[in-house]
Amino acid sequence: MLIDIKYYLQDEFQLDLVPIQSGVYFNLYEENAEFFKETWDFRTYNQTQLYIQAGFPLARSDFYSNYFSENAKAFAIVEQRKVNGEIIRVVTDSSHDGCLGLVFERYFEYKRTSSSLEIEEVEEVKEDIPEIVEVAILETTDDILYGIDPYDLRRITLFHGLIAFASSATASDLQKAMEMLNTPLLPGRNHYQLIFAAALIEGLNPHQNLGPRQVLKFWSDDKEENYEDSFFNQFMKLVDSGVTPTHVEGHAVLHGTNIFDKWKALEIFFEFQAYDFQDVEFGEHGWQAAAPLEPRKNQILDELSLLRPLDFEEALERFVSY
Repeated sequence: MLIDIKYYLQDEFQLDLVPIQSGVYFNLYEENAEFFKETWDFRTYNQTQLYIQAGFPLARSDFYSNYFSENAKAFAIVEQRKVNGEIIRVVTDSSHDGCLGLVFERYFEYKRTSSSLEIEEVEEVKEDIPEIVEVAILETTDDILYGIDPYDLRRITLFHGLIAFASSATASDLQKAMEMLNTPLLPGRNHYQLIFAAALIEGLNPHQNLGPRQVLKFWSDDKEENYEDSFFNQFMKLVDSGVTPTHVEGHAVLHGTNIFDKWKALEIFFEFQAYDFQDVEFGEHGWQAAAPLEPRKNQILDELSLLRPLDFEEALERFVSY
């Protein structure tokens, strides 16, 4: 179990925090989950009735590792790799040099004892094997770690339907999206296409019915469980900040806006900031080129640009490749 890796690293290296990757999230267990709840108001849950969990997406790993370092937290980041078709986990970043490069094979088990460490002999902990990590990087053509993270693909799909495509969609496009949600189980359809259809309906007609939001909530729960950063929670944050419903103040009816804020959406879904779109900045010696955009954000913008000119059917075809 992944929690065995946490216990082993904490006991052996006296660490405070051990996020462990599982799919598109880093899992946090027990007091680690409680720390994230207290520090960032994460929601915790008890998935197995054995221990408390929380989690954060891959895209946030740099943010949290920087926080750990800046706040003198002893930590180890454990990432998932695929080697010869087998999943392993590797300590890729840590405040303790002694555990960097440790490799945990799939069925690693660790029994805690009051006096000493006890490790099941069925699998071993391997130390200082950089070539294993190199092989893992070379053999991940179909692995979620490389290319665009599914976490970001879901938000790209949501953003495109909600804002980019909705800005020029026709009545025919709206009808096609509604038909898709009425027949969600047709062969060949994937969840990205359904997220797109639901987002398009919501983008064109916010607050009109619960159907699209139920679809978004369903796929958010299915793919991202109940993590605090789930795309449905982020969507609702955008709704709260970017769409104002018609309401009454005093004796006047104030009409709201049905337009979602593009820049706010980029910030909430992908953590873009105004600086990311600057070409120049004022530096120590005057005006200079701004720092280059990080690769992840470049990939996101490239994909959004690729989607922009596509019609409804072409967009669906593109989502098949996700």
